Amino acid sequence: MTRRDNGAVLDSSAASTEARRPDAAAPASPGARPPAGGLPPDRLPPAGPSRRAISLIVLAIALLAAAVIVSMATRNRTTVDAVAGDDGWAGAVLEPTRPRPEFTLTDTSGRPFDFAAETEGELTFLYFGYTNCPDICPIHLSTLNQALRAQPDLSATVVFVTTDPERDTPERIRSWLDGFNGAFIGLTGTPEEILAAEAASGITPAVPDAPGEDGFYLVGHATEILAIGTDDRTYLAYPFGIRQSDWELDLDRIASGEVPPVASAGAVDVTAAVAGQGKAGEAASVYLTFDNRGDDTTIDAVSTDAADQVVLHGTDASGVMTDASTLDLPSGTTRLEPGGRHIMLEGLRQALEPGDTVTVTLHFADGETAQVAMDVVAYDDVLDRTTPQEAGA
Repeated sequence: MTRRDNGAVLDSSAASTEARRPDAAAPASPGARPPAGGLPPDRLPPAGPSRRAISLIVLAIALLAAAVIVSMATRNRTTVDAVAGDDGWAGAVLEPTRPRPEFTLTDTSGRPFDFAAETEGELTFLYFGYTNCPDICPIHLSTLNQALRAQPDLSATVVFVTTDPERDTPERIRSWLDGFNGAFIGLTGTPEEILAAEAASGITPAVPDAPGEDGFYLVGHATEILAIGTDDRTYLAYPFGIRQSDWELDLDRIASGEVPPVASAGAVDVTAAVAGQGKAGEAASVYLTFDNRGDDTTIDAVSTDAADQVVLHGTDASGVMTDASTLDLPSGTTRLEPGGRHIMLEGLRQALEPGDTVTVTLHFADGETAQVAMDVVAYDDVLDRTTPQEAGA
């Protein structure tokens, strides 16, 4: 296979010929043996490379091929902080989850496209790539498109952001995407705007190679497709190589309303998380839902950079709120909710406003920790966001 790399052409095939001497003997017929005692010295064939030399040549070729493969693999790689879970998701689960990225670029019709506002509340697949990509981008998008076609009742938005604005004009992006699906959204912008979008999405910035003599160049870019849920959290990253059948299994689960846990530690999954708003210097409450698939356990402490201290609150038999030294998590589901057990962030170092994100770290008795990022909501929305339906019960 021939591929361009930094303007050079790499070809795995090679051929060599050797001129036959005029006095060389005709090839022996199949199965013929040389005369006893061997050939006379003047009829011996020219000395060829020894077996050791051949072995060294083969080794050198193998090492060169390996170097090319490694170079290609490291050029395009998954770069987000993701972990392969044991819950059967084909995509890598992000821990902690992140909010829907906020950035503004230009769509293929030339109008500004505010990604967070335009896709709010929608299942969204976000991918950074370029139209001259020789294999990864077209295969990745085509595979996702075919999987989505197998889920006609699933509403999803696919957004493609070019990492090569120099060559990817809006017209070229639109034409290229139409080859997959006319509903795919294409975005471009200045190099600085695209860099900001990559940073907001939490992926490593793309880096173009130096152009070759013919002006052609490749662009090293992150290969994952990010999956952002209807709750505006980024849950999963799908690296290149996900098969259509695996995509379809995940889409089946998403279509049924299932989402990966917000965070996990050992056998405990945090399946829902929300924080109430609060003024600087005052307090805010945090409500989590836990699914403990193992033995009874406890949370010994909770920490955060958002407040001076974190207090665990419980209720006694009469329903009076009390401070608690630990938070018990028996096997099964435990829900923190208004009027019951919850976590208080006291002495907020800055105001928490609706739309913000706050992160806490849970410290379990067995030494495990889990970092949980959650949305901040208005007081009026706390009850809606902490109902059993929202918690996935």
